[in-house]
Amino acid sequence: MKKFLSIAMAGVMMMSLAGCKKIAYIDDEDDFIDALEDVADIDEDDCYIREDFENEGYDVEISVSASDGKLNYGYLRFEDADDAAEYFEDEMYDEFRDVVDDGDFDGKYKMKFTSSEGYILMNGEEDGDEFLGGDVYGGIFLKNDVIIVVLSSSTKEKNTSKVDEFLRALGLPTP
Repeated sequence: MKKFLSIAMAGVMMMSLAGCKKIAYIDDEDDFIDALEDVADIDEDDCYIREDFENEGYDVEISVSASDGKLNYGYLRFEDADDAAEYFEDEMYDEFRDVVDDGDFDGKYKMKFTSSEGYILMNGEEDGDEFLGGDVYGGIFLKNDVIIVVLSSSTKEKNTSKVDEFLRALGLPTP
């Protein structure tokens, strides 16, 4: 019986690990900018870069954002990993959870959050404008002191492929 329970528990552990997504740590904004240039064809001069500022009461070391009209890209590196986790939880994870719990999201999604790592992968439509509003495809990622956002406001194949290619270039999971 002990042997059976050991094997069963090992199987449960392997199944739970199989569902986890690995989040790469992109601690250098230049890697993000390189991906914007190489994959999204967005030049660094077309990025909005801001350093050392406060966002919603949290100290941010650097923010890089860019858009091509349908796809939005964002990189935030906080001065403190705890602030990044709290911001991710309060402003993104909990907000999206509320949309899902209210039945205002139609589509597929996956969510995970720990004290230093998390993600929201989504492919669907939000009814209303509580979180993102309308069609959405992409992901929001937390790793240590960095949050990365890559979202399309369209679920058309050409846009979802571009999101997937960008996320793979950074070593991040796709929806």
